[in-house]
Amino acid sequence: MDFSSWIKKNIYSILSSEEISLLQSKYNTSVNFNIIKILAEDSLLSESQMQELKKIHDFVAEQDSLFVLKKNEQGRFTIEQSFEQVNTEKSSEKVNVKSTFVTNNSLEKTVMMDSCETANVASTLVINNPLAKTVMMDSCETANVASKFANNPKKLEKTVMMDSSATKEASSKKGASDNTGLHKIDHYRIIRSLGEGNFGKVYLVYNEKLQVEQALKVLYSGQKNKDENIKRFVREAQAIAKLRHPNIASAYDVGEFNRMNYYTMDYVQGKNLEEIVEKNKRLSLTRSIEIVKKMANALYYAHQNNIIHRDVKPENIMIDDKTGEPYLMDFGLARQVGGSEISQTGHISGTPAYMSPEQTVGRNKQLDYRTDIYSLGVTFYKLLTGQVPFRGSNVLDVMQKVNSQEPMRPSKIVSTIPKGIEDICLKAMSKQRDRRYSNAKIMADALEEVLHKRTGIARNVGSKTQKSKLSLWTAMAITMPVTLLLLILLLYNYQQNMKINSAYKQVLTTNTDYEKQNQKLEKQVKALNKQHKMAKNNFERKLQQQDQEVIKLRREINAHITEKVQLQDYINALQKDMDKIALSTPQKKKYPNASIHHNNLQRTGEYYGDAISKYQNIKWKKQMAPHIKSSPIIYDNKVFIGTKGGVFHVFDLVNPSRSFNQRIRPGVEPTTACVFNDFVFFGLQNSIYMFNAKKFYFEYQFNTPEEGNITSTPCVYKNLLFAGINDAIYAFSLKSKKLFWKEKLKGKLASEITIDGENLYVGCNAGYLYALNLKRPKKRIWHLKLDSSIHGNISKVDNLLYVTTKSGKIHCIDATQQQKKWQALLSQKSISGIAFARSRVFASSVDGALYSVDHQGKQIWKFQTKGAIYSSPIFVDNVVYVTSTDENIYCIDAIRGKEIWKKAIGYTQSSPVFSNNTIYVSGTNNTSKLYAITGK
Repeated sequence: MDFSSWIKKNIYSILSSEEISLLQSKYNTSVNFNIIKILAEDSLLSESQMQELKKIHDFVAEQDSLFVLKKNEQGRFTIEQSFEQVNTEKSSEKVNVKSTFVTNNSLEKTVMMDSCETANVASTLVINNPLAKTVMMDSCETANVASKFANNPKKLEKTVMMDSSATKEASSKKGASDNTGLHKIDHYRIIRSLGEGNFGKVYLVYNEKLQVEQALKVLYSGQKNKDENIKRFVREAQAIAKLRHPNIASAYDVGEFNRMNYYTMDYVQGKNLEEIVEKNKRLSLTRSIEIVKKMANALYYAHQNNIIHRDVKPENIMIDDKTGEPYLMDFGLARQVGGSEISQTGHISGTPAYMSPEQTVGRNKQLDYRTDIYSLGVTFYKLLTGQVPFRGSNVLDVMQKVNSQEPMRPSKIVSTIPKGIEDICLKAMSKQRDRRYSNAKIMADALEEVLHKRTGIARNVGSKTQKSKLSLWTAMAITMPVTLLLLILLLYNYQQNMKINSAYKQVLTTNTDYEKQNQKLEKQVKALNKQHKMAKNNFERKLQQQDQEVIKLRREINAHITEKVQLQDYINALQKDMDKIALSTPQKKKYPNASIHHNNLQRTGEYYGDAISKYQNIKWKKQMAPHIKSSPIIYDNKVFIGTKGGVFHVFDLVNPSRSFNQRIRPGVEPTTACVFNDFVFFGLQNSIYMFNAKKFYFEYQFNTPEEGNITSTPCVYKNLLFAGINDAIYAFSLKSKKLFWKEKLKGKLASEITIDGENLYVGCNAGYLYALNLKRPKKRIWHLKLDSSIHGNISKVDNLLYVTTKSGKIHCIDATQQQKKWQALLSQKSISGIAFARSRVFASSVDGALYSVDHQGKQIWKFQTKGAIYSSPIFVDNVVYVTSTDENIYCIDAIRGKEIWKKAIGYTQSSPVFSNNTIYVSGTNNTSKLYAITGK
């Protein structure tokens, strides 16, 4: 065979699949003319590679059929001996012999034979070294091994291993046939059947155009849903054709022959991983990690090309008998992201034991790359333990366990499995997709790190030595004749050097001491240069390792950042949904909270009962004199309110004849009241009055020794009555009616008192926020200095305090960690009051605006009135109510910040309250009326 024909025959060993594809597209799939010229013009082979191929061709000469051309990772070419003998008259015998020769230390030869009758192995002679020879034979009946031959019999060792197996058919030159009598498909000659499934069959064929062996997959004809199966079959071929990866079997051709659809792909000679595991029970830890790592890289490559496999399992991973390399196969269920989807919603695709939870419920549109990561995790589990994590009596039982149960930890099955490897496997198998690896590359890197820690540097060296072993022996076998000639030349050269060295020694004896000293110095310089070079190489090596570590860390950081961004997006979307739910649900408070009080103006945001949003009919109004200064309180169908001049009013809404009013202290303004156990408490000057709401009389008066006015609405908690006056807080016992304790602040009390559990929170005009223990106030829990005077009510939700200041800011403070989480500047004027609706804060300001702020302090909307707002807003259902000095009460959409309605009630600084589908609000100045607004 001439050199050009030999090149064409071995073209798939010389060039990669990508390079061949380029040639086929450039020259219309034909390479029948001057292949040597094509390779040179397209720069596909270097001149040295071409010379190397020429030497190999000359060496094999006419015995080309006995050798197989190979190309190693360094681009060097080697040959392996392969002998195939076909006898169509007597039997279907087939013998494959692979030999590796070495000319220096030892000669190793492996003979593998498959035969139905006999297999005879000849011996091998060695000239000068030990001979190790192994013969492995699979035979149906007998195996005979010839005798031993060697020049040195004492050093000759021979091992024969025999294992019985089934007959393997060999193809004739005309081609074999399957049980249907099919010999050829298009230009592919059938050699033998490799296997079959529910939808088609796979053959080993010979491509007569390219003169190579390939695997050919055929789709069965006459099936139900034929068109859909053809689309899925073509989709599988298209998916594989897009992928060119060292661990993915590539596809090359797709077509139709006699109404038979087919496509061709790489032929991997070996067994699938399922067969290997079933035979060996389970693989070694290192081998399992290596296989799964390579499959993770292969999946990452497929995912980068928008291909999801959807059926990753050991049965779809082939292991090459020659190289041990794993190959990902069978993309029959693969889906192209963004492409057409053949599987309908609710249709379950995949193998139950290896399905992800989202696959078991048929949510095909929700499947993404993490589905393959889950299946690879199950495959890893099978390799480590020898069993799948979920087994059952039937398919539905298995799918139910996959979707609802957690897998047993692998170390419970095999105790020697390290925790780090176990964690990688279980993370990939997380039920929730967001807890799995975000991409397969991160999983591969994690496995690589574990593998590196287990095997160290020696692993890399050993791996490289093993890969290059075959090419080394082969190259030395080829150059053996040349080696003998070189040995003769070296012997002659050695003798000449001995003579030269003898003469040189005589010359050295005559040299001066100066020359000897100079030689010594030169040696020292060389040693120093060598040390410098070694240090430089070590430094560069360490620098390169650091660069690689930095790159790896950057990749991990980017992956974590991507996961964080995705998580934050999910949290933001969830928060929006929570806001909508919160803003459409009525808010009810367990205890009436104290209202804002500043400059003797009481404002409250309390309400009781169900809410209304669009009712604006005035049910009744009552004229009151003198002017109303506080907000009404509704309790037991009664309205409690104080007016200027020290008058306290009670209106019975059921029985108006029981209404009550009494002037207590002329010229003094009472505070807004609070209710506790049928008693109403309100402040007047320096005293707190206790009114019996059932019997309509004043039961007790608590007096403080201070001169001045009560500056906060009284607050009751667990039989303790709290009130603030000037710069002090007083606590009275409702049982003994005596002073329980008194606590001084660093400024005058400016905010309302808020109680939560065993703690009391209050602020003063010096900007200090206090957290006091109800029983032992002297031992302050903490205090915090804010930017300006603390006005208005203090709201506490979970562990967060929401505080307003005179500077126009809202502060969110973590009560547990005693530090600010955020602050929001809303206005240049004082904030009047706030209302909290789970995830929203509504704040009113003296500048006449109502603000909506989210849980992170970001302003959502702003509603502007024409006057000033001195009242607190209240949140009811999905609306916010607030009064303004422009003589209106406003009903505002809490979500959009748009006005729903407004009602003129006169100038007011009082906050509205709710009870039984009725809004109660009072005018402050000239109107001095109490309004009841309803939709009935």
